[in-house]
Amino acid sequence: MWATANTNLFGTPPAAPGQAGLLLTIAQVNPANFATVCPAAPYNSPNCPQHSSSSSADVLNELVSRFLGQNLKANTIEFEYEVTSRINARLGYMYTGRTISDFNATFDTAEIYFPGGATGSSANDFLAARGDCALVSGALPVGCTLNADGSITEGSPTAPLPEAGNDASRNLTNIHENALLAGISARPTDKLRLSVDLMLGYNDNSFTRVSPRQMQSYKIRAAYTPTPWASIEGTVDIHENRDNVLTVNNLKHGRTYGFVTTFAPANARLWADFGYDYTNIFTQTDICFAEPGSTVFTTPCPVAGATGPLGALFFTRTQITLCTAI
Repeated sequence: MWATANTNLFGTPPAAPGQAGLLLTIAQVNPANFATVCPAAPYNSPNCPQHSSSSSADVLNELVSRFLGQNLKANTIEFEYEVTSRINARLGYMYTGRTISDFNATFDTAEIYFPGGATGSSANDFLAARGDCALVSGALPVGCTLNADGSITEGSPTAPLPEAGNDASRNLTNIHENALLAGISARPTDKLRLSVDLMLGYNDNSFTRVSPRQMQSYKIRAAYTPTPWASIEGTVDIHENRDNVLTVNNLKHGRTYGFVTTFAPANARLWADFGYDYTNIFTQTDICFAEPGSTVFTTPCPVAGATGPLGALFFTRTQITLCTAI
């Protein structure tokens, strides 16, 4: 829980033709001097801040309360069987139960909207009536007060007002994961060792759009020592995660392949390592957002009631590393 105090700065009316954006002078107004710096209507003097109907509050004082907690319990049971003196097999089951609790609430303790702007008029209190204090049927919403200097204040320290969309109740999300574990270790010869492990899991729920519902993991390791002074080792590590359902389309994978060769003759002053690693990471998730006129996202958003085009955000990376040491 914390209190925030923010101030947004707005430019003054253009002092010369073509002056706009960052070239505008910043309005030097605050709650104490507004009536002097920017006198009465139409609040468009050279020192008044310039707003539009979508401008945010000039001054924000808020009380924010957020919580995120998790209770996680996991149990794994695994059976191991020695097939022969050189082969060992294992089979297991993993269960994970998670309960995630969260809430998010913001309360306005003194949000101030100053008037001023080219489209200001008495019909919109000279653009002071905007944001949370936009007029409803010609009147200010409950909790918004018109001040003598023309500004409008929402809320107070003694009567904080909840922001629209507040979620002050504690939400509980339960997720149960079931996974099959299997593996085998083998030593076909005294010089060769192999190990294979896999995990196949499924979650019955997800907390975010990038949380997987299906998980797969494959790990393979091999080590070969033809002579006491030389060895070759290789690894394969593959992870596949997905929540591939309509409106989510979340796909992820991480794949790593590598090997290292070591030459280290006994009592020698010269040794060498040669290694190579290849890593490929990919993630994809459908995100719906409004981007009018975009030529990139052309598929309509599949979420009911959405008006913006569909954006599929993804990140790919391929990394190749070649290492040598002598």
